[in-house]
Amino acid sequence: MKRVLVFILLIVPLITFAGGFQLNVQGLKAIGMGGAFTGVASDASSVFFNPAGMSNLKGHHFIFGINVIDAHVSLQTPETANIDQTSGVGTPFHFYYAGTINEKLNFGFLVNNQFGSSSSFADEWQGRFIIQNISLKTFMFQPTVSYKLHEKISIGAGFVYGYGDFNTEKAVPVGSVTTEEGKARLEGSGDGVGYNIGIYSQFFTLGEEEGDRTEFALGVDYRSKIAVDLANGEAEFTDIPVSLLDKFPKTTGFSSKITLPSVFTVGISVKHIVTDKWSLEFAYDLNRTGWSSYDTLAFDFKNADSPDSKQIQDWKDVLTHRFGLDFIYKNKYSVRAGLYADNTPMKDNLISPHLPGVTQVAYTGGLGYKVNDMVSIDFGYIRQSASRDDASLAQFRFEEGNFIQQNGEKIQTGDFKYKFNRKVNVYSLALNIKFGGIKKEEVSPVDLMKMKSLIFFISVCVISLLSSCTKTQFDEFETSAGTANFSNYISVGNSFTQGLQDGGLHNELGQQDNSYPAIIAKQMGTNFIQPTVIGVGSGYFHLEYIDGEIEVIKAFDIDINNNHPQAINYDPSFTNWVDNTVKYNNLGVGGMNVRNVVSIGPNQPQDALVYHILFGSSAPPGLAWNGVSGQPISPFGRFLNWGTLSNRVEYIDNVISSNATFFTNWLGINDAMSWAKEGGDEVSGSSIL
Repeated sequence: MKRVLVFILLIVPLITFAGGFQLNVQGLKAIGMGGAFTGVASDASSVFFNPAGMSNLKGHHFIFGINVIDAHVSLQTPETANIDQTSGVGTPFHFYYAGTINEKLNFGFLVNNQFGSSSSFADEWQGRFIIQNISLKTFMFQPTVSYKLHEKISIGAGFVYGYGDFNTEKAVPVGSVTTEEGKARLEGSGDGVGYNIGIYSQFFTLGEEEGDRTEFALGVDYRSKIAVDLANGEAEFTDIPVSLLDKFPKTTGFSSKITLPSVFTVGISVKHIVTDKWSLEFAYDLNRTGWSSYDTLAFDFKNADSPDSKQIQDWKDVLTHRFGLDFIYKNKYSVRAGLYADNTPMKDNLISPHLPGVTQVAYTGGLGYKVNDMVSIDFGYIRQSASRDDASLAQFRFEEGNFIQQNGEKIQTGDFKYKFNRKVNVYSLALNIKFGGIKKEEVSPVDLMKMKSLIFFISVCVISLLSSCTKTQFDEFETSAGTANFSNYISVGNSFTQGLQDGGLHNELGQQDNSYPAIIAKQMGTNFIQPTVIGVGSGYFHLEYIDGEIEVIKAFDIDINNNHPQAINYDPSFTNWVDNTVKYNNLGVGGMNVRNVVSIGPNQPQDALVYHILFGSSAPPGLAWNGVSGQPISPFGRFLNWGTLSNRVEYIDNVISSNATFFTNWLGINDAMSWAKEGGDEVSGSSIL
């Protein structure tokens, strides 16, 4: 049993970091041309494809791109006719910058996702002991420089920092009297460093330099392997028999190291240009991906009784052929097409349902539109389709992470056989921005203002992405009520307590569930009843983007005639929105002051909130809520029982009758604000202050 469990634990990270999840979506022009871009290097994505190619670019170039990967995968086994993966869409992104420092030196930077995957199967599927759910995210950061050695030759290099995190779940084939099978969950994160170097040469031109001509270029690039250290992984086991808990406890840490492969690429391009009319470019790349570096997978568990393990992979290096065409008309419209043939590095008997090794051909296309000298937009599309009728995953006997052999051959203990079908559609969009490198008189003040706005927008997006690239770590904690009794917890207060947001009480997205007392009650695990409104409730403030500016739109006000067309009015149900026979735990009333808790004298009944609730049909439009005669001045408190005008029930009476075992109180801020707003006049705001 120990050997079976360790094997399954090992196979999961193998699947996660396999070559089938090297994302070929690193630039929109490149996507449209089948990924053949090493010898093209005509935009800022050359930071990734060939750093030396940055020397082709003058000025400052930015690319911000997003991809939507929609994959449909199904399996067939001898026992089951069809098994569908339940994965959602993936959205890898890329950001590139390349800028001129001087005539010979350029600087660039990139952030992108070079590896990633997400896959899941139904809980009861046949292969749940191999894989059930898995997710991998990686982020690469690369500062880069290029230097022009000669008019026809340049070199470039970049430092690569990679960060990734993963989590995965699978069933464990161990059972007992109380459970049929266990479950294992692994999660961890790690980082590593590498480099990216390249050479680029536009070595020959046939024709006149400024006239009709044909240009020949060659590019060579090498992206090094990256050893990712998983130093603080965590393994969690549930429903494990008691007899195995010493070896597989509820949680234990582990460390490992996984090597992502190097990629060596040679690319050529031939571009024929008919001046001021059109151009056609052909490109070919040959990639050699060094998957042979992924030869061993080892785990070192922190729990002394858990057996450390080591597994030999023996993958092979593979070649990928990429072809692409780019037709440009009037230097404004672009149409691209391409394909690539991708080989699998896996041995036939190590093919997983999550990563069925199969050589495949993908077809690509793209469109480009140049808005002006500074802005252009690109669209890309990839179509992959693959199937295999003889996929299998062999299981072998091993002890302490080493395969057991007999007569020089590994002893096989099982074989999971299946058929595999996969269809993938990738939709991509990118915004390209360029400034500098053109004559000043060609750039109008309006274009410069647009450029500044676009740069600001891109900068905000990049900063946001960078700040979200690492997983925030929080210390584990357990909530505790201590000696307090939260069995009947009530909250006393004003709008902060009731859960008002944006100047109104609304609940179309569950806003009231985020009132602070509701959060406390959830942490304490106690029942907490709130008077909730329907939809937009009382109406509320919101933001709108109008004519290039963000505006604050106030809630609809029936007392004025010039409400904004997009103002949000109250829901009709808000005039009678709760049952005041229910005993609520949240007693917060929006707008309430300390003086509203109880009448402060027989001659001042208006100081009690009950006055505002029960004004009723005698309320003139000037005092009634939203100016509707017959409506109370403050509808936010009508969920409470206020009695009648002749036999009032005051707010403090509702608090006392709740028989609370614990309460929180947030009152006084409205008193303080109204007092301060009136300049500190002691008769203004609240006389209690």
